[in-house]
Amino acid sequence: MKRKGDIAMQLLKERILKDGVVKPGNILKVDSFLNHQMDIELINEIGKEFKARFSDCPITKILTIEASGIGIACIAAQYFHVPVVFAKKSQSVNLDGEMYCTKIESFTHKKVYDVIISKKFLSPEDHVLLIDDFLANGCALLGLIDIVKKSGATLEGAGIVIEKGFQHGGQQIRDMGVRLESLAIIDSMTDDSLTFRVLIFRRQNTSNHQTITGIFILLTYFHFTYVFSFYFRFMLFHCSAACYCSPGFLRPLQPEFLLCSLQAHPLELPGSFS
Repeated sequence: MKRKGDIAMQLLKERILKDGVVKPGNILKVDSFLNHQMDIELINEIGKEFKARFSDCPITKILTIEASGIGIACIAAQYFHVPVVFAKKSQSVNLDGEMYCTKIESFTHKKVYDVIISKKFLSPEDHVLLIDDFLANGCALLGLIDIVKKSGATLEGAGIVIEKGFQHGGQQIRDMGVRLESLAIIDSMTDDSLTFRVLIFRRQNTSNHQTITGIFILLTYFHFTYVFSFYFRFMLFHCSAACYCSPGFLRPLQPEFLLCSLQAHPLELPGSFS
């Protein structure tokens, strides 16, 4: 049976295929439902899926960058019950006090931005989840990661709605050891077709425990089988030897007799492999 999240992500892929528009330069426009006009019901399901994937993390802040990531981050935040902080691409009179600053190059706009966040909204005590709509070359995500490092906060991971798997950004982020969850990964894109990567989601907080438990049970089984087999054959050997050397039946112990004794009493264990 499919998870609810699997169904929701299938809806996302179908919507990309239906309403997405591929432009020259490997640009995918999804402004009719994701980052200009927003399909709230779909984004609500996206928010639920981010919560499911990061349910094992003690998130205290969701961090994104203006402008297209804000709506997605806000809808996701209602399931985490935490505030959203978004990085600004320009200084304004409303910003005061000390700031965290970094530079981010926009893949879409071919422009470098000075991105800033007030220090009073991000502290070393925070556990941060990054959320954004797209991941291509990874410049925006790398900038946000830099800000989290400067703040001393703990980076729990990053949630991306659409990742272009044929560009290097996703792999670069994963190679840094960042937990990256992309809901739809596009492996190839042409003017008239898109190919999605097949994704299998496993909850991070249980898989390792289940794997270790399974290995332990398997090793215990083989250890028990080996010990029991050795003990059984050892006792059979000595019983055969004792009978053969009993009074009235004394003669030199022959190896052939022992071999026949073992063959006549084969080891049969419940659940043994045939």
